[in-house]
Amino acid sequence: MSEQIRIPVQLKKMDQVKQHFDAEAKEFDEIIIRLVPYYTELVQTLVDGIALNKESRFAVLDLGCGTGTISRRIADLYPQATFTMLDIAPNMIEKAHQKMSNRPDTEYVVSDFTHYDFPSERFDLVVSSLALHHAETDADKIDLYRRIYQTLRRGGQFINFDIMLGPTDHLNRLYMDKWVTFMRESCSEEEIQNVWLKSYYEEDRPAPLAKHLKWLEEVGFEGVDVLVKYCLGAVYGGIKK
Repeated sequence: MSEQIRIPVQLKKMDQVKQHFDAEAKEFDEIIIRLVPYYTELVQTLVDGIALNKESRFAVLDLGCGTGTISRRIADLYPQATFTMLDIAPNMIEKAHQKMSNRPDTEYVVSDFTHYDFPSERFDLVVSSLALHHAETDADKIDLYRRIYQTLRRGGQFINFDIMLGPTDHLNRLYMDKWVTFMRESCSEEEIQNVWLKSYYEEDRPAPLAKHLKWLEEVGFEGVDVLVKYCLGAVYGGIKK
């Protein structure tokens, strides 16, 4: 497989999200550390949760790959893996391309994952990080899980790191308070209110973790579990038997 960047002609959905992440791409790796509590640890837990043989050749799909942090970690540990990296923001794809420059068997796709044409039984591992919560409705999220399941080969694995709603109003307030407290360590109050909370309420559509686990089981995943959770952030996934 030769290195390639494929850009579909139409990207009609989530234009605001695309513009947001295109603008942040150059500084994203620094920004995300300031915004997400235990980001490094949660990413590492996702990678630690991969159950595939390190010496075998397998195909990875990274949905909402951003600057390529997850795939870079996987590539360092799994020398035989090949990658398809998908993101809605071209500037993010360019940063991911730089991180993965030593892996020629990598395909880069600029696309809204809700419109991506998932190939049937093509991948052995699907990963995602802080992306799938942009799917607009619960029905969209369920459909996305169904298509992820279909694109996995038997024995394949899905692992996601994302933000969650709490199951109650009290927990939602607690999670938001802890998030804001964390951001205050490195962000001004004006930045928190007018940039990060504004984009959260305008762009993000998280759902409770319990719903995600239920949806995964309903579409056919087995061994569904939570690897780690801290307030808004959770790492979870399952296996296609």
